[in-house]
This record gives sequence, C-alpha cells and structure tokens, in this order.
Amino acid sequence: MLVELKSGETLNGLLINCDTWMNLTLREVVQTSSDGDRFWRLPEIYVRGSTVSTHIIPPTMGDGGWLS
Repeated sequence: MLVELKSGETLNGLLINCDTWMNLTLREVVQTSSDGDRFWRLPEIYVRGSTVSTHIIPPTMGDGGWLS
C-alpha cells in the first residue's frame, strides 16, 4: 500500500491493520522524504489517519474478496 502524508512524505508497505478513523499499521515500510532525496526502511509504523493525504491500495489486495 502506498500512503502519501500531508507533509509530502510517502510510505510504501504492507497493510496490517486499518481502523474506522483510517489509522494504519504498515510493515516492511520504505519511507521517502518529501523532497525524494532520503529513504528509510522501517520494520513497522503506525500512521495516524488525520495525517494521511492519499492512499493507494493495489488491485491485488482485492483478490481475497475482502474489498469486494
């Protein structure tokens, strides 16, 4: 899942959990700075839903039927 934060930073990782406020838990994350110059690998991150600007869920996540 790709998540863009309001700060301009992006997070790309495996979605583990999402609640009704769109708070997310991601694993195996690559975080990119807003200017695109720096990258960090994080084992896990919790993202507060109010900081999310955009999120993109890959179509393959719907294969299990849980997004249908």
